[in-house]
Amino acid sequence: MSAPQPYATEGDNSDFNTASLPPQVRRKFPWLRLGGTLISMSLFGLSLTGYGYATEDPTIPRNWASCFLLLLIGWLGLFEGITAWLANPTMGAAWLFAITPFRWMSFGLSVLAMFFALSFVFQRDILVNEAGHRAQIVALGFGYWIWISSMAFQAIWCLFDYSVSTRRGSP
Repeated sequence: MSAPQPYATEGDNSDFNTASLPPQVRRKFPWLRLGGTLISMSLFGLSLTGYGYATEDPTIPRNWASCFLLLLIGWLGLFEGITAWLANPTMGAAWLFAITPFRWMSFGLSVLAMFFALSFVFQRDILVNEAGHRAQIVALGFGYWIWISSMAFQAIWCLFDYSVSTRRGSP
């Protein structure tokens, strides 16, 4: 027979199990479990304000690509074989699974999204206009690295959440 957990109630299998907190705090602040997911979403939103990469175009030196525009039209890169954009829907699914009882799926999807996003590091050139002109990628911007950090943070948060919930006896 195991020792009772502090502040744990019998049969407390709620989706927001923060058993280390007093019961009155658990009832008032069930969103504490989602804190890491909200931080990850905030990092993603912050990444949209930056630049993703710079290309070396003979007419425009250091032409920076806006992350917000890349989110909107980046899916066209799939036709070029650039799989990095698949990180966005994969990360969206990871955030959705973070609020379900299948939170372990959020970890797997976060890691998969990070691999998709990191695949862009190996991209040497990219299509820059509708005429089919290509330009060499010369730098990765602040927005790209914040985008990666949002995925990494979600994966780390999932591991933390899993370790806390298994210690407390919650699924």
